[in-house]
Amino acid sequence: MTIINAAGTSFLNLLSKGTGRTNQTKNPMDPILVSTAWGTQVQLGMESISLPPPSFLDKSGEYYEKANLRFSYKPVATSNSDPDLTTVPFEVTTVNQVSGNAVSLTEGELRSLRQPILVSEELADISDNDFKVCNPVSNSLNLSIPDLNPTGNTELTEQLPELLYIALVSQTTPITYSSLSQPLSSGNFSEVRTSLLDLINSKFSLSLSSLPSDIINKTPNQIAGIDNRCFVSAVVQDIGRDSGSHQSTHRFYNDREGRDMRLLQLNFQSLAIWNKVGRYVEFTNGTLTDNEENEGFSAEEKLFNLASPDSDAPEGSFQNLGLGANDETDGGLVIYATIDGGTYSKARGNTSPYGFAITQGQQLMSLTKSDSQRHGLGVTFATDQAVYLQGDYNIFNKQAAAILTDSINVLSNACLNADKAIHKHSDKNCNTDNDEGKKDATSTTVNTAFLSGTDITNSKLTSAYNGGLENYPRFSENWAEKTLTYRGSFVSLGIPEHVKGRWKRQRYNAPKRNWDYDLDLNDADNLPPLTPRFVYLRQESFIRNFQQ
Repeated sequence: MTIINAAGTSFLNLLSKGTGRTNQTKNPMDPILVSTAWGTQVQLGMESISLPPPSFLDKSGEYYEKANLRFSYKPVATSNSDPDLTTVPFEVTTVNQVSGNAVSLTEGELRSLRQPILVSEELADISDNDFKVCNPVSNSLNLSIPDLNPTGNTELTEQLPELLYIALVSQTTPITYSSLSQPLSSGNFSEVRTSLLDLINSKFSLSLSSLPSDIINKTPNQIAGIDNRCFVSAVVQDIGRDSGSHQSTHRFYNDREGRDMRLLQLNFQSLAIWNKVGRYVEFTNGTLTDNEENEGFSAEEKLFNLASPDSDAPEGSFQNLGLGANDETDGGLVIYATIDGGTYSKARGNTSPYGFAITQGQQLMSLTKSDSQRHGLGVTFATDQAVYLQGDYNIFNKQAAAILTDSINVLSNACLNADKAIHKHSDKNCNTDNDEGKKDATSTTVNTAFLSGTDITNSKLTSAYNGGLENYPRFSENWAEKTLTYRGSFVSLGIPEHVKGRWKRQRYNAPKRNWDYDLDLNDADNLPPLTPRFVYLRQESFIRNFQQ
């Protein structure tokens, strides 16, 4: 090995210049020789640096303790019968890291996170395709309810989108995103129709026995379009089943692990939107108890505090519109997700069927440095289980970002169905919406640091080839010459603790790898929240200060 000398003019051999020997030797490095050759460029006597084991990501670790948002997955057992969709399979706790105050979301708030979200007119009006969240369906409605005067009919028409949203969050079972393009007369909207009718009767002091045909024949998307608004998908979806023969709305089969997975899917776009414009009603043990006089409660800042709108940020971005997180503790927003190993024993071993999926993270919910924002802030997602990162991530209004996980799986933009959910049966590629076929991967871009467990080739604990650095992220699709563009940093946390499937069992065709280290990480101001850092201080000299 050669290292450039102190003057920076030539490379010097570490063995001969450091030990004085030209042959292999057990002699220690000579401090005088090292100092003469390299000055302070080569340091001796430093304590060895080692990365923490993957267990530092469990609930006893720093990422759990310092998280601003904690998701706890509590999946309901599946069976050959229709799945239990009424039980909320997760808990959410928000933590103020300044005061230490922790608040658990209520049942009503949790149920709202499972339903589509009606966005504000401001969000629906975003014209820049980079930041557009949904497309309003232009529509009109001319109600003529006999018991209402013209003014009353106009008021009902104007308030109908919001009343429909309250009806949706009043449901105990999730309404799928794809069903919003079906008319309210559809069978799956039976309970929604009942809720909407009750809201209209109560709000306008009516005694209608059924919804007017002008309303019932429209789709939720069309009703939202009356006000030039639209819906985005739910923040949280429960993906998977305990066995291939069981029933579930969506499924994810991991060929490398040889099992169906149970995944809690978090939609980052919807998470930011719900925290600004979401609404909810209160429930107790599955029964609606309070809808705030038919208005619903505001979910604003229920997950994190919001920064003021930044006029210097890209127009239409979350930061520009005031949806960014105002949290400077530890460099930004930290989200932690886990599953209770005490209740779910399989989560403790190396055959865990559990994990977390992240979708629609094209822009993150923190703050980029701008003329108004002096310091950039970032988003770190950490979990002791597997992560499935779907689609473009952190590509617009780029922020400092990191994902820490037991194992990292990357899914392309193609792996998202009409319900905005990941869905995959056995073998490579995600499934089409109607399960009649598969769809190849599409080109995808990811900008985030990865700290993840990796197999070791022919070690005492693992056998055979581990796939190499090029398979540090795990693939499940036929990329068919499509490109995965990646800028970030790979850090290995050692052998994963909760998965053990070997690389040779994966079913995929590799992407074109346009990968590189993200030079932004060379600036300490651009490091993600809670980035592990190593600092070495050495006293070179001192000056005694005499007081007269």
